[in-house]
Amino acid sequence: MENQKNTNNNKKILAVVVALIVIALAVVAVIVGRGQQGTEAEVTEAPVATETPEIVENTDTAEDAEATEEPAATEEPAAEDEQPAEATEEPAAEDEQPAEATEEPVAEDEQPAEATEEPEAVAVSTESNPGDVMVLVNGSAVTRETMEGYKASLINYFSQQGYDMTNEDNLTVVAGIALDTAVEDEVLAQKIIDLGLELTDEERAQAEAENAAEWANAVDYYAQIYGSLTDESTEEEVANARLNALARLENMGYTESVMLDSALESLRFEKVYAYMVEGAEVSDADIQAAFADRVAEDQANYENDIAYYEFMTQYYGYPSYYTPAGYRGVTHILLQVDEELLNEWRSLTARLEEQQDEDEVIDTEEDAGETEDEDAEPTAEPVTQELVDAAYAAILASVQPTIDEIYAKLEEGTPFADLVAEYGTDPGMTVEPTKTEGYPVHMDSILWDPVFVSGAFSVDEVGAVAQPVVGSYGVHIIQYTRDIPAGPVELTEELKAELTDEALAEKESELYRQTLNTWLEESEIVYSDEAQSILADSVGTEE
Repeated sequence: MENQKNTNNNKKILAVVVALIVIALAVVAVIVGRGQQGTEAEVTEAPVATETPEIVENTDTAEDAEATEEPAATEEPAAEDEQPAEATEEPAAEDEQPAEATEEPVAEDEQPAEATEEPEAVAVSTESNPGDVMVLVNGSAVTRETMEGYKASLINYFSQQGYDMTNEDNLTVVAGIALDTAVEDEVLAQKIIDLGLELTDEERAQAEAENAAEWANAVDYYAQIYGSLTDESTEEEVANARLNALARLENMGYTESVMLDSALESLRFEKVYAYMVEGAEVSDADIQAAFADRVAEDQANYENDIAYYEFMTQYYGYPSYYTPAGYRGVTHILLQVDEELLNEWRSLTARLEEQQDEDEVIDTEEDAGETEDEDAEPTAEPVTQELVDAAYAAILASVQPTIDEIYAKLEEGTPFADLVAEYGTDPGMTVEPTKTEGYPVHMDSILWDPVFVSGAFSVDEVGAVAQPVVGSYGVHIIQYTRDIPAGPVELTEELKAELTDEALAEKESELYRQTLNTWLEESEIVYSDEAQSILADSVGTEE
């Protein structure tokens, strides 16, 4: 028989090998986790996979990432009815489109082994039996049952990620990955024995004890959820609920034994993985390079797009390694005002804006030669700018004694921060870093009430206090606190630690791939005719 080596497919395989060790039983682990947290079990992503085949997404189910809640839990100066995400176009939309379903199922640089050589095939039966030998790895058989197990796990995983696993091309690609991964895992299993990395009696005993506790938690959780147990439930009701929970889990394919096998397999892999990545190190130069890369990327994204910067960093909460120019920190005293006065001003302002929009439409229609309908019913009495200004002045007048008192104390030399503490009602001004550094505001900011932004930029000197402005939350007395430096953020010790962890994980991944590649090249791998056909079809689908 002629040997066929896996030389071109390793990159793709390695992206999922760790995942496949755990994926088949990932739901069990999630059940346990959800049982401890008190939330319903669900399938999570594969824990370590770094790449996935580029397969066609299921456009009926795949959704863009949902926006998280705004990071600040404090009251922001922005209006309640002027949410930034609604006031502007979503700045990330252009650059964050989901993968289109028109691309080829798998990227060119992730192709499986080329079927250029024709090795002598392993003899297999003409019927599809679970025990059919698909591949011989150093003389040990990888059966159809093993390969199909990996395939089912992959289908489940990619379905959970929103991919269309009824697509024949996707299924063909997955079959190739499943076969390759089965070979990899057999090589790893053999190396665990050869290197003496099997679990010790102590490690196994500890795993069994932990598994028993976790399984009990999972059963209790399902009994509680599906048995509708209460503090008043009888012992018989609790016992019946546990029996029903066990039956439910077993019907889903989960037993304590299955869970233990998964835990032991994970421990074995952890030991061989530690052996494979031993020696991976991160230098200061690596950290500096990683930091520089992130700074350059964020500068390209944000330098000339304040809306995108604020949307991604403030709305979605992504960290940024670069701060665009033009930001200043501002603190403010927020004075509460009568809600009826505030609502009247808001209403008049909104109606005036609507009228202006309607006037623009009428002007456009007249320019196009369209005539006004003489039978149209008259609209409500129009709102004038004078009415809006009067409502604005009424709000200021309602708190004028307090405003005068504040500015008098400023003249006497009272620090603005002391006045914020005495008169302010914005909780954001009571916590760091905004208490000291202020809110970051830019002339092109999308997160703040436009009135607040204009007030923040109405003075030119650091330390200056602007005249009062009326915003959607009340009256703001704003101080220009500081200039926020543009450019790379400070490389703090905390940030260094994060970059170190990321860089080390990348180094370990590279070393893992290199070691596994070497082990694959050193192994005698012989494919059956059917296995060669699966790999060839997978290559053809990708191309």
